[in-house]
Amino acid sequence: MTRRLLPAIWTVATLGLSSGLAQAAEAGATVDQGLAVHLPQAGLDAVGEAVARVVPQALSVEASGGELACADDDAAPLTWALDALDLLISIDRVALTPADGTLDLALYGTLDSTDSTLDATGDCSVFTDLEEACGVRLPTTALEAHMALSLSLDGDAITVAAADPTLSLSPIGNPLSDCTLASAVGSVLGQDPLFVSDLLAGLVEPQLAGLGESIEAAAGDALTAASLASSLDLLGVQADLTLAPTLVEISDRGVVVGLGGGVVPGALSTCVDAADGAPLTEAGWPVFGATAAGSSLPHHAGIWLGADFLDQALYNLWAAGLLCVDVDALLADAGLAIDAGLLDSLLGGGFTDLFGDDAPVSLVLVPGTPPTAVLDDDVPPLAIDPGHLQLELWTVLDSREVRVFAADVEVRPGIDLALDGDTLRVELLLEPDDIRLVESYYEHIDPGFSGGLTGLFDTLVPSLLPDNPLLSIQVPAPLGMQVGPLTWLVSDDGAWLGGFLLLDPTTVTPLAVPGCSLDGVGCDGGGVDVELDLDTLLGCGDAGLGCDGASGCDGGAACAATGARHRAARAGRGRLLVLLALMLGVVGRRFSRRDVDRGERSS
Repeated sequence: MTRRLLPAIWTVATLGLSSGLAQAAEAGATVDQGLAVHLPQAGLDAVGEAVARVVPQALSVEASGGELACADDDAAPLTWALDALDLLISIDRVALTPADGTLDLALYGTLDSTDSTLDATGDCSVFTDLEEACGVRLPTTALEAHMALSLSLDGDAITVAAADPTLSLSPIGNPLSDCTLASAVGSVLGQDPLFVSDLLAGLVEPQLAGLGESIEAAAGDALTAASLASSLDLLGVQADLTLAPTLVEISDRGVVVGLGGGVVPGALSTCVDAADGAPLTEAGWPVFGATAAGSSLPHHAGIWLGADFLDQALYNLWAAGLLCVDVDALLADAGLAIDAGLLDSLLGGGFTDLFGDDAPVSLVLVPGTPPTAVLDDDVPPLAIDPGHLQLELWTVLDSREVRVFAADVEVRPGIDLALDGDTLRVELLLEPDDIRLVESYYEHIDPGFSGGLTGLFDTLVPSLLPDNPLLSIQVPAPLGMQVGPLTWLVSDDGAWLGGFLLLDPTTVTPLAVPGCSLDGVGCDGGGVDVELDLDTLLGCGDAGLGCDGASGCDGGAACAATGARHRAARAGRGRLLVLLALMLGVVGRRFSRRDVDRGERSS
């Protein structure tokens, strides 16, 4: 094994982690079916559970106060003060249901609040000389929210369409008690059971407007990152790496995104004969099921890697001459000069007697057949078979170049793919003892010469192996869930290697949403400026849910906050109405529209 061969194996293994089944096997061809990511229903359920856990459990409403100018003829504006309370949110279930190209997110839960007190003094339209302390508590009410997300393939790009969420609230009972205003609200609820529900919807619905566009942008940015076009310079061999979506599916099998592409050499090398092309299985996409690779093993997510893509990438790199290695130059870079004297010692004597002390020597690695990928259920799950690889020694005898010996290099380096916490570590598994030389030609030398060369590898290979993993990849998990062990299995047809893992939704932390205040609410055009930090809800800021500057959390599309769009609330004047302070103005105006005497109203 030489220093040049080792980086080649590393490069091939690394490329194999990121791409797709080929239509043609000739050199330079790419593949359409190579890498796939699959979330079965169990995985969607785990994501749904995480969403339920990450939704804030409470929204604080700070102690608030202000004046209400409910009518022009009010003798004294109504002064009100609301003690602090918490709006309590309980999410019972979040369901993600895939069907016919659309993923429906449904959220079911309840709302209620802690106890508080509302103090009101002064006039408000039909109410005069108020001096009241009302008990405040939002009765438990059921909520249901739905959102639809669809994915489609447009050429080699994935188009995301997300609808704004819809919110439904069950009729909310009277949140006031022990005061005249409570009786008034009760009368209104008798006429309109959705009165309080619409007030609350007036707070929430404007904050949801535009959320679909933000999710489209965020998902679109993430999926665009799956496409890749990059130029490679691998030890002087020029090639291009391409990767793009070729499959998008949302069905009863779950969510599947498939990628295709490959490594295209800039030029073919004359050191190998690449006319035959690479034999491929053309087995099609793997079977995406609820269990792992036809076994009984449940999983939440699967990462599928196609053998055809690996073999075609290996073939293209081989055809570009990556494994045609001048061992002399490589050893010289390592400070080991190969000359006739050293070879005489390694081969057990006799070399200089025949060729002379000053004979020029050339030790080369000749890749006769292309390498292929070896998939295995065991550890390691991936290995590289270098094909027919020969180590040859050439020198000059009687003014002509002759081959002194040839030895087949038998080695199968393993590539370990394992999760260490939230990091996928890709490591080369190779020891000097794993390399075996089989003497295949020795016209000018006695058999048994390979023993000394093996000793050379014992010294050389450890110094050439990397001390660290070949590659460390951060594995993002939805909402910061911890990722469980990664199990690799080969498909029944041997054409795919699948990595299967579990997600732990119990490890997520509920988001902390800033509280709001009702200060400044009034009937004279005043509104409530309630800010829900959409960046935080989408995982930006300090929540640590996977966004960073590159993905748009600093004002970019991935986590862009949307401005509130005011909608007319059914019960009021079309402002962002929240909880009880606005009820005063709305109740007063409703009663003022009724031609009933003040005594009946105030009773």
